[in-house]
Amino acid sequence: MSMNEILAIAFSLSKTWSYKAKKDAIDRVGSFSALVEQSRSKFESLDLKSAHLQLKKLEKDGGWVWIYGEEEFPQSLSKLSDPPLVVYGHGEKKLDEENLLAMVGTRHPTPYGKRIGLWLAKDLIGEGLTLVSGLARGVDSLAHQVSVDAGVPTVAVVAHGLEMVYPAENRKLKEAILTTGGTILSEYPFGIKPLAGYFPQRNRIISGLCKGTLVIEASESSGTKHTVSHALDQAREVFAVPGPIDSEYSLYPNELISSGATMVRTSQDIVMLYPHRKLRKSNKEKVSFMPTKLQKQILHFLDKNQGKSIEEFLSITTYQPQEAIPSLTELELYGKVVKCADSTYLLA
Repeated sequence: MSMNEILAIAFSLSKTWSYKAKKDAIDRVGSFSALVEQSRSKFESLDLKSAHLQLKKLEKDGGWVWIYGEEEFPQSLSKLSDPPLVVYGHGEKKLDEENLLAMVGTRHPTPYGKRIGLWLAKDLIGEGLTLVSGLARGVDSLAHQVSVDAGVPTVAVVAHGLEMVYPAENRKLKEAILTTGGTILSEYPFGIKPLAGYFPQRNRIISGLCKGTLVIEASESSGTKHTVSHALDQAREVFAVPGPIDSEYSLYPNELISSGATMVRTSQDIVMLYPHRKLRKSNKEKVSFMPTKLQKQILHFLDKNQGKSIEEFLSITTYQPQEAIPSLTELELYGKVVKCADSTYLLA
């Protein structure tokens, strides 16, 4: 724990100065450390006690911070017009910035979206890319889960304090991200809940970290549009998967393609942007899905033609919802089952 880190947290949370005033002050002198040296009196009125408590909580779980203007702060974020002044992190602190790809999309992917997303994610991580997403349901979870199952790092950027997991069902996935060398990031301190307005702000970090952003499926009202807007403002490459013209979740990707986004037919349409990647051929086999005992029972219970609910499954077994629901979600991510409009499930 360093005093500079405490000062940086206090400075970032202070309401005394505007964001612009704080960023400009750092930019003028070249680093946060230099600002502290030159203007130590500015920091005397800050709430150092609260900042110390934030850092103590963070470091208790092995966490750390990136400080804008300091050497460890990612160059990709430093170049943004609105970089976060402090980023709180768990897991691996040093990222492979040259090979980060944002993979985003709807929280409710269709069977087509799941199949294509899974196929592309497997290929992309095998090609040496690290997938970055937001730990939400749907495409986000798929990107992280495929990475975890391949035993390779993935980066999740969340819109709340790091002590929380949102959605709660992704607690196991969050833990797996950390145990496989991945990273969880947030610009929000402990105690901040995932309010709606924080997600668009969070999305600029997802796109800003990465050379490119890949859209799998997204409706016209999807939050994915915020991520793409940030990516375009940041002069990042945008990739989109084409889909059926009558699918609600392909309207936006198709629109992006017609507006100049790179159409993705295979992973090779993306990896040309990453000349310095190192292939992970040896890890590709680890991505193959191996169902657990519980998942095998769920698959045996479900039918291809008649939808069945998780409640029906629970009524004839001794499993609890907190055991069965994450297992069912994973089966959905891997394209083994399909969720119907009435919340029942079919075998894919």
